[in-house]
Amino acid sequence: MVSLDDLVGPLLPSVDFGEAEWSLTVEHLLSHRGGWQGDWSLFNAPASHDTSSLSTLVIRAREVPRHSPPGGPVSYDNFGYCVAGALVEALTGAVPVLFCEVNVRPRNDTSLAFHAAIGFREVGQQDTDGGAKRVSLLALDL
Repeated sequence: MVSLDDLVGPLLPSVDFGEAEWSLTVEHLLSHRGGWQGDWSLFNAPASHDTSSLSTLVIRAREVPRHSPPGGPVSYDNFGYCVAGALVEALTGAVPVLFCEVNVRPRNDTSLAFHAAIGFREVGQQDTDGGAKRVSLLALDL
């Protein structure tokens, strides 16, 4: 069993998280507070979608630009969710589905088109920020 307070580094010993190794928690991954900057993972994702794609991306953790140490401000960077997927895979042996969210209010047509082009499908929508925003919840079977 993994808890939100568990450190990610010891759970993924093959990934070099640099200085974040002893402060990055599961909660940071799931709350977009891992400290990574921007959508690096979207533009550096492997071209293939085979069972090694996720590990090929996550192993590059040290290359991902950081804006703060883990636990800092929220940043919708998607890389934290990639790491969370790798963690699920490492703990269960099952290849996970990759999830992300994209604004539909205010609308982000560029991001919606990008995600559609690489095979994401919508699995739902939800309001965020007290209803100020609405996001499309997208999934990609890896």
